Amino acid sequence: MRALPIEEFMTDPELKRLEQSEISADLGRSSEVIDKFFVQCADLVIHSFNVGNGCAAIVVYFQGLTDTAQLETHVIRELALIKGPTFTTDSFTRLSISNKKMLNWYGEVVSSIVMGRTVVFVEGVEAALSIDLTKFEVRALEEPQSESVVRGPREGFTENITTNMSLLRRRLRTQAMKTIMFELGRYSKTMINMVYVDGIAREDIIQTISERLASIDLDGILESAMIEEAIEDSTFSPFPQIQATERPDVAVPYIFPILMFGIPLLMLIMAWIKHKRTKPLPTA
Repeated sequence: MRALPIEEFMTDPELKRLEQSEISADLGRSSEVIDKFFVQCADLVIHSFNVGNGCAAIVVYFQGLTDTAQLETHVIRELALIKGPTFTTDSFTRLSISNKKMLNWYGEVVSSIVMGRTVVFVEGVEAALSIDLTKFEVRALEEPQSESVVRGPREGFTENITTNMSLLRRRLRTQAMKTIMFELGRYSKTMINMVYVDGIAREDIIQTISERLASIDLDGILESAMIEEAIEDSTFSPFPQIQATERPDVAVPYIFPILMFGIPLLMLIMAWIKHKRTKPLPTA
């Protein structure tokens, strides 16, 4: 997926400068930078340990957003087993966990931490390792109460965007289904996926919606209605331009959905009145 980053919002000039600074090999310096960015964040965890050759290291994450069992098993224990005279960025590649990324700037570190990822610093290494060990409490798949049916699947979207994407992939098993990822909201940093079928969706519409999404400049995106006005053609039109659904089987026939992280709803672009006839059969 291709990410379209939104400019980081910083009011403190010192934080802005630190954000654009390269990661120091001095572990103490990195700890100080983390403390400056996350002042009065009581749920931030900074855990100290040693890697296999005795070098000091720290892992940084937010409590409640990280799977600590995997962190202990696949990160801390494995790093403690890595031997050698020196510890370098290449040493990180020996970790068995797959979803990891090297970071070179403190701004990248801050973005990773607030997104729920775990960041590892090691003394003497001018980089940090970002690992996706996110673990959110999510509800199980269930039938949407607002769109219950007599026949058909009884599962709906949840607040987890990864789960929602998997529901679409299970129904559209083709590499032509493309996803463009946006990060919107200066503070909320809400992840939004724009999904379309290559070869079916018009390129000009894809470009237009992408530009409108990227131009949204708000402190937070907490609900899908907050972006509707930014992407629809006519705000005061009496005709529907966007349709919302909680059902994957309703979304798949449309070629241009937008998924939002944390919202069990999917917005469908280019909705017409006749589409109301395509809804599942009601229970009564």
